[in-house]
Amino acid sequence: MLGLIAMQAEIKSARNMRIALAAMILTLSVTVLACGKGPNSTQVQNEKLMNSRIIRSISEARTEISRSDVTHGLELNIADELWRDPPGAKITGVNMAVIGVDILARGLEPDGYEQKVGYRVYKYKPSNK
Repeated sequence: MLGLIAMQAEIKSARNMRIALAAMILTLSVTVLACGKGPNSTQVQNEKLMNSRIIRSISEARTEISRSDVTHGLELNIADELWRDPPGAKITGVNMAVIGVDILARGLEPDGYEQKVGYRVYKYKPSNK
């Protein structure tokens, strides 16, 4: 009889622990959403918009450079496959060299880059000439 009572007590304790755990998870979820830590529709839309503007060819890059207002600088989202050289390439850096010539011709100079998933954001600022 004592064994049955002990078993019922363990079941009740386990049930209470599950309820407490579920309450903690719910509280944490509500807190994260209330603080804006979860992705909202605006963030998702902005990421989709940014991904649609990734430059994947030299001609796209040259067009973007020539038509952009570069008064305050320029940022280009260059796809990894455009700036990376294929393994075993005999000549390296040709794509970025061609893009660089156009950048210099517009009176800009490199100002760093930021690596993203699948592309880099290359930043250029007006040169001090």
